[in-house]
This record gives sequence, C-alpha cells and structure tokens, in this order.
Amino acid sequence: MPLKAAEIRASQPRKNAYKMADERGLFLLIQPSGARLWRLKYRFRGYEKKLSLGKYPKIGLAEARERRDEARRLIASGIDPAVARKQAELEAAMSQATTFRVVADEYIEKMACEGKPASTLVKMRWFRDVLEPDIGHRPIAEITPPETLDALRRVERLGHRETAHRLRAFTDRVFRYAIVTLRATASPANILRGALAAPKVTHRAAVLEPRKVGCTSRLRRTNSSPALPPASCVDSRIARTRSLSLRCPSRVPFRPRAASRAPHPSAAARYAGRSGRTVRRNPAYRWQEHCRSGSRIRREG
Repeated sequence: MPLKAAEIRASQPRKNAYKMADERGLFLLIQPSGARLWRLKYRFRGYEKKLSLGKYPKIGLAEARERRDEARRLIASGIDPAVARKQAELEAAMSQATTFRVVADEYIEKMACEGKPASTLVKMRWFRDVLEPDIGHRPIAEITPPETLDALRRVERLGHRETAHRLRAFTDRVFRYAIVTLRATASPANILRGALAAPKVTHRAAVLEPRKVGCTSRLRRTNSSPALPPASCVDSRIARTRSLSLRCPSRVPFRPRAASRAPHPSAAARYAGRSGRTVRRNPAYRWQEHCRSGSRIRREG
C-alpha cells in the first residue's frame, strides 16, 4: 500500500528504528533520534543493496519517488545506481580541484622539464597571473568561451593587443594539455581565433648607407670586448680585403703524395711547361697553389 504524506507527518520516533514502506522498494527509515531517512532496497546481479535517497522533510514524498524511479531505470540498463553516484561524486570533486591555475602550473612544469629557456617560463607564469582573476579559480572543464573572451578583452581594452593575442595562444596550449590529460573535452580559446583586434604594426625605415649600419647595432662596449672601429676603417678594410681576394686566390690545403707513388711523367712535363721551371721528380715533394700566377708547381716541402 502506498505511503501517504499525512502518515509521515504523524510518525514518531521509537526506542528502536523502524520502517514505513512505500511502493517498489522505497521506504522511510525512522531513527530513535527522530531523523527520517529515505532508502531504496533493490537487487543488482543477485545481491541485495540499499541506496540513500535523502532526508525528510528536505526531500518530500514526491521527490523521493522520482529518485526511486530514476534509480530503477539505471538498474534496468545494467548500471548500479550506488556505483554511478560514487563516480559522479569523484568527478565533481576532481573537477573542483582541477582549476585552470593548477593545470597551467602543471603545463609550465612540463615545459621546464623539456628544457625551455628561463625567459619563456617567466613569461608563461606572467600570463597565468594575468588570467588568474578571471578564470584561474574556475574548474577548467567548466570554463566557457564567453568567460575566456571576457578575460582577453580586459587586456585588449588597455591597448595591449599583442599581449591579448599571446594570452589567447597560451590559454589554448593549457586547454590542449588538459584535453590530452583527460581533464577537459574542448578548448574554448581555440574557437576565439579572429575575435580579437589585430595588433598595430609599426614599419621601420631600412638602413641603406653602409656608414650608418654601426649606429643601429645594439652592440655595446664592455670590459671584455674592444670598441668597434669607425665606419671609415671598416670600409677601408673591406676594400683592401676585396682587392687582395681579386689578386690572390685563396689557398687550399694540399696533402703530400704517397712516397710509393711517383708523379706521371706527362703530368710533370705539363706543369713544368706552364710554370717555366724544372720540376724535380721526387715523390716527397708536394703540389701547392701559387699565389701570384695562379698556376700549380711542385716545390720542395
């Protein structure tokens, strides 16, 4: 016989706990302390189990019956409602603990293990701190694209467009790391491509005169490095080196010929005819590049 709300209100605690049964395994357990608890008795794979459905009067009779029907549907699908509830509680606790800042710290630590420069790690930590007031405390699986866009627009409104674009790229990398570690399903920063205004590009004039090249360099004089020579000295050295390179071809190293291998007579005569000198047929001699005439002769090594 189904339970009525008037019977529940009229129930009183006793010396021992007792039950007030409803339909399909639902009953109200009344404790000696006066607490009234909803319970569901069911069988799953041959074992009898009980499932807590809440406390009366916070959970009324109608809502308790709805929860009973939902649990019965899970049982019909082959799912234990008690195990499903535990999994949902674990996922909720993990989601609350896995915030954007926690995942960002793990990602930065991973980049440090991969040998990224210290300057890159400092920049990443600065990006994380900039996003902290908006999405740093939020569970990363619950962050939506509007939240991410609002955090980026806050930086963009200050006039830092390039910083906003870099923030979006960093946020996307953190979300992709959360996806591969099974803590998120999508990256809201990835779909925000093109949502921010493009940064302003300042074009610089090119240096066309060689004498002004040294003025734009960022090299500074230190105790360990000598001063840079003036532009006139640089130009004169370049001209002198160019003239020498045209007159004298660069020398190439030569290896001595093997002692057991003598030069061919025709080859020796050909080189002797070019240089106008007599070539001595000694295998211990070597060939060398002549700097002035450009011909190859054999000299005593």
